[in-house]
Amino acid sequence: MPEIRLAQPTDYTQVRRLWNLYHPAAVLSENDFQAELPSYTVALVDGTVVGFCCGHHASAAWMECRVSPRPPADWDCSYLETLVVDESHRGRGIGTALLEDLTTRATAAGTSWLLLYPKRGDGRPMASEQLLRFYTQAGLRLLEPADDYLRERPWMMGRPLVASPAYIMARSPAELVPAARP
Repeated sequence: MPEIRLAQPTDYTQVRRLWNLYHPAAVLSENDFQAELPSYTVALVDGTVVGFCCGHHASAAWMECRVSPRPPADWDCSYLETLVVDESHRGRGIGTALLEDLTTRATAAGTSWLLLYPKRGDGRPMASEQLLRFYTQAGLRLLEPADDYLRERPWMMGRPLVASPAYIMARSPAELVPAARP
């Protein structure tokens, strides 16, 4: 099993190598990596970074989904920005371990939902069956995008981190609780 730990400044070169596999047209500068260091977790096998996860625990990503009832504007969820595992190490539980670590940290941060928008490095949606299967097996489900995001975000995924969340992310408009009438 890999060692999962928070990224350290010395992990930059190895994380950047994996970043380039996922984001070939985008540059992860060392300054950006250092500024976001607390958001990065790495997976190591024999001292080599073979996967990383970048997630945030104060995100307004929920605004891109249909949510019921409508949360206050300052409500936050956790958001998985990037999860990459070197192809030669896939299928060994590394991605799952990174996602479980993010989930544990999200729960500790007090957020009640974990959201993600699976996409390719160029920002376009990734409709890969392998990707959908991975996240579905991890307990995430497809969510209904908010009207303003239907084109930009044709689908999102998420899962509650608590048994009875105060706000529900809908899988379809039918799941939304009607707004109370005055």
